[in-house]
Formats: sequence, C-alpha cells, structure tokens
Amino acid sequence: MTLPVEPPNRPATAPAAPRYTPAEGFWEHFLKEHWGQKPGVFRDVLPGLIATPDEVFEGIRASWARRETDVRSVYVNGRRCTPAESFTFAPKPEETFEPYLSRITAEQEVTFVIYGMQVHAPELWVRTREFISGFIARLGVPIDVELELFSGKYRATPRGPHRDDASNLSWILHGEKTMLVWPPDFFEKRGVPTATQRGQTWGRDLCDPEVYKQYQDEAVVLHAKEGELLYWPYTWWHMAVADKHDAPMMLNTCVYNRPKADALGVMLMGLMRQMELGRIDNFGRFDPAVGGDSPAPADIVATLAHLGGLCASEQMRGVLAERFVKHASSSGFTDVPARAPKALPADVGTVHIDARFPIAFRQDGEALRVWSNGHAITLPATPQQVELLTRLNAGTPVPVDLGRDAALRPLLEELQSTRVLSWGAPA
Repeated sequence: MTLPVEPPNRPATAPAAPRYTPAEGFWEHFLKEHWGQKPGVFRDVLPGLIATPDEVFEGIRASWARRETDVRSVYVNGRRCTPAESFTFAPKPEETFEPYLSRITAEQEVTFVIYGMQVHAPELWVRTREFISGFIARLGVPIDVELELFSGKYRATPRGPHRDDASNLSWILHGEKTMLVWPPDFFEKRGVPTATQRGQTWGRDLCDPEVYKQYQDEAVVLHAKEGELLYWPYTWWHMAVADKHDAPMMLNTCVYNRPKADALGVMLMGLMRQMELGRIDNFGRFDPAVGGDSPAPADIVATLAHLGGLCASEQMRGVLAERFVKHASSSGFTDVPARAPKALPADVGTVHIDARFPIAFRQDGEALRVWSNGHAITLPATPQQVELLTRLNAGTPVPVDLGRDAALRPLLEELQSTRVLSWGAPA
C-alpha cells in the first residue's frame, strides 16, 4: 500500500514567516495525526529546500576531516567497510556532490551515512532548529536529536528491514526516495527471528533480499520527491529501496526516544544508564526562567528520589537543573557545533536574537551563568550584562556601542561564538 502525500498545509498566500518555519497548523496536525502513531509523506512544508545538495556536501566534506570511527558508515555492495576502508571514499578537494557520487559508484553500489551532521554543518543545524522549534514548543525538549545524512547509489538498505531508537523526519534533498515500512508487530506475528543491539533491531535473515522480498508487497510504501518530507515512528520497521542508478540524498532529523535511564545519562554523564525504568519521550516543556532558577524535570527528580541520599539532595537537583538548561538551550541536540570565532562584526550596531531560542541566565553572587545554544559560559556579573540579556529575551533589538559600553564586549563575544546573535546596522 502506497501512503498518499499529505495535502499542503501552507495557505495560498503564506504569511510572512522565517524561511525554515512550517505554516501555521502544520505541527498541530502532525502531532495529532502522526507523531508516535503512523508514518506519512508531506509536501509544501517549507517554501524551498532546507539545504541544497552542495551546501550539505560541504558538511560531508567537513566530516571526513574528522578521524573518529563513529562519524560515518560506508557500505560497498552491501558490506560495511572497515574504518580504514571507509577513508578511501573521502571527497577530493575539487569535487562537488554529483561528480563525487558518480566517481565512487561507477562500478559498485555504495551507501554512506554521515552521523552528527549538525556538528559538521552549523548552518544546517541552525535551520533545523528553526524548523522543529514549533514541534518542541508543543512536545517538550527531546532526550536527544541528531542529524544524519544518507546518500549513495544502491538498490536496498544493506541491513534490510530494521528499527532504530529514533523517530525520523526525513528531508529529500536530491532525487526521489522510496521507503518500505511495516507496523511494529509485523515480523513478530510472522515468526521472523530478530535481534537487538545498541538500540537497533533487525530480522536475522531479512538482510537477504530473497527473504525480505516475500514481505515487500505487505509494506506501507512512502515515496517522496525532492523537497518533500517523510516521517516514520521509531517503533516501525523500515528500509529504503531504489533503482541502482538513482542517487538520492536524504537528511534525517532523528528524534530519539530513550529509556529513562538514558535520559538521566544525558544529564548525569551515564550515572544511571543501567537502571530499568521504562521509556521517556521528552523532558517536558522548557521555561527559561530568565533571571532566576530553572527547575529540573519533575519526573527525573522523582526517579532520583528512589536512590535517596545524595541523589535526592539540593546539590543533585542543582546539577540536574544545570544539565537540563544546557540541553534545553540546544533544542535537545546532545552534540552541537563547536564555537565560532569570537570576533564581532563591528563595535557599533544593533543586536537581536530569535525569541524562540531565549538565552537562559542566572546571577549567582558576583558570577553570571549563561546558557546559549548548547554552551554554558560564566562571566563576572554586571548590571549592564543583565539588562542586555533581559532586553534580548524580550525580543527587543538592542543598540550597542562598545566604545561607550566596553564592559559588554566579553558577553557579546561569547554570544556571537554560540551563533545566537544577529547583527544589524546602527539604530
């Protein structure tokens, strides 16, 4: 069964809005009809692509500059390459996306996945945060969010049908994409043996095309073209299929649903990772509580109460609140882009922020603690800094003249490096 494309949610005359924000009503419809329930295909979600293939390719290129083995996966003719083998697929300095893809797939099927694209392509992270801001405002702060890039020329997902620990919002940036998806209990009902490791579940024999093809006609088919959006919940089995000559590019916003123990691990660096406490989808709503304390999520605090002693103390509540505010300031992305250079565009101008992403701050004696876009900074507190932050969070464009207000420079440099500030001409 091929799932129909959702009708456009964007009105004929769209209201003025930021470029990467869906039309009013999109997220309400999505949360009511699809989130955690069923897959879907959506068109006309944004007025254009969230990123062009060439823009994304710069992030792909940046990922190859990192030597970590968990940054990417490369499959050749269905076999996963070793880390050493995968580095032979690094782009050449002069290559653009399509020539690169043609070169590496000239005589073989190649599938490659780049993990943590938000780290490699900061502008893509900024745009994605804008896109999901309305989603998070209604759902709560996710346990973890990550961007993953899928591309190559291949006939089917090398691992066959599988389930991940993430629900996926997937943009088609180039070509067309066909996903086969099956309900959560589909293979269990048919007695297909499965295995689970590190949050992924797959059928032990389903990677063999002759095995999975017997279930292909019973799949729900999601087919999307360039600029369209796919969604499937983490509970659904899924795999991609294509003509071997196709070369789609798909960018996944992976919203992870982690065990409650893992939610604590996000905030306490793995302390509670072994506890068996069920599932949690999000931390709930985030109130930046500008100028005061931000509370830790109540359900996490309640869970800690079972441990007693230190974990129920005010000290631990403070640690939780600190970790939570930092995580919330990144919109749920555990890994965020590194800081940009601190150099300011000018000494005189007007600064403002996107009010959907407030700067959380707290004055503690002579210290000012600030959380911005997943980064935490501490500066000596001054009345001028507190006033600046308060005005920025109120949505007010603030004129600055560092010749006159030199004491604001360290704070502005820090905020500039976390990509929260927008600069304009002097008022």
